[in-house]
Amino acid sequence: MQQTGQVIAVENGTATVRIQRCEACEHCGACFRIGEKEADILLHNPVGARVGDYVAIHMRPQNVLLASAIAYGIPLCALLIGVLLGSLWGDVYTALGGVLFPAAAFFLLRALEPRLAKNRTLLPAITRILPPPAIIDAERA
Repeated sequence: MQQTGQVIAVENGTATVRIQRCEACEHCGACFRIGEKEADILLHNPVGARVGDYVAIHMRPQNVLLASAIAYGIPLCALLIGVLLGSLWGDVYTALGGVLFPAAAFFLLRALEPRLAKNRTLLPAITRILPPPAIIDAERA
């Protein structure tokens, strides 16, 4: 997955990049949203981009799938396990298991979030600094 954005802040080896939200990330919610079409995302800055620079951002497709599996698969499995275990004791326990197990999975994922965030392979990466769009448009003309 390839995306471009503009660096709006730099601090301690990270850059806040404003991107145009694409269709694939429309409902994700991992970025701080600005309106419907823009989002800010905090990324590691290995290329030394400065405020105002345009950058290329890349996330490997298998990492997108892995992140989706973590975010959606774990709560779904917890729901199924909760419902199946609860059904052994009756309808009320089925409902409780269907609510409590996904809630526990949510809190587990929230607790693991700092550790997962340190794993840079799951995060998008700034790959290079791009020329400003005005220069790109002039070259195409």
